[in-house]
Amino acid sequence: KNMEVHHHPDLHHKKENFKEYFLEFLMIFLAVLLGFMADNLHERFTNREIEKNNIESLVNNLKGDSSQLTDLIQFNETRIKGIDSLLMLKNMNAGDSTIKKKQSYYGFVYVAYFQYFISNDAAIEQMKSSGSLRLIKKQNIADSILKYEYINKIIKLNESVLEFEYDKTLETAAKLNDLSAYAISTGTQFVPPHLASLSTPILGNLNGNDTVLTKEYFNYAAEQALSLKYYVVILQKQRDYAGSLIAFLQKQYNLQ
Repeated sequence: KNMEVHHHPDLHHKKENFKEYFLEFLMIFLAVLLGFMADNLHERFTNREIEKNNIESLVNNLKGDSSQLTDLIQFNETRIKGIDSLLMLKNMNAGDSTIKKKQSYYGFVYVAYFQYFISNDAAIEQMKSSGSLRLIKKQNIADSILKYEYINKIIKLNESVLEFEYDKTLETAAKLNDLSAYAISTGTQFVPPHLASLSTPILGNLNGNDTVLTKEYFNYAAEQALSLKYYVVILQKQRDYAGSLIAFLQKQYNLQ
């Protein structure tokens, strides 16, 4: 028999060069690292853009608030002067038709009318709800925004006091005057009448004999005047702070 020769495969692999292993590992490592860095860089740019857009919206809200605050300050300064004029008539002859007319007029136009400050907090509320408020890394920027919110809370506390005094003044006025005659308006916008155009019967009749109610009415009016003076100071503080906050944010984020 012929002997068959079987060739067995060589079970020993040639050892790869260590440098090739290291180079392959290094390339994979660099690829992963660069990918991570690219994702991280993209996220940072995206977050920065979101942060800047949010601040830009906030600045626009602040500009609107600033304008509203200016109008509200002027409105309440006029109210204070009107209430002061009413208080000057307190000890004058209530039986005099001219005095009675002025008392009712000043009470109607300056005491029985109130406006609130309604801050546009759309941007800050959106940042809170979306969690993007955390994107503001500089603590002094975040603190400046939160300070604005804090002053708004003080304004609301003042308004709650003014609302109480306003309600009590109207309640007392309703017992002293015929308020049905005061429903003078054009469409939905109230337009105060001119004093010279009105007659005493239209304004209603102040019951000068009811000294307790009359005293109460003037006391509430005086309380309103005092509270309004402090309220105006807070509004002025917030308007000034809004202006400085706008300038600060515009500089920090290079906004126009």
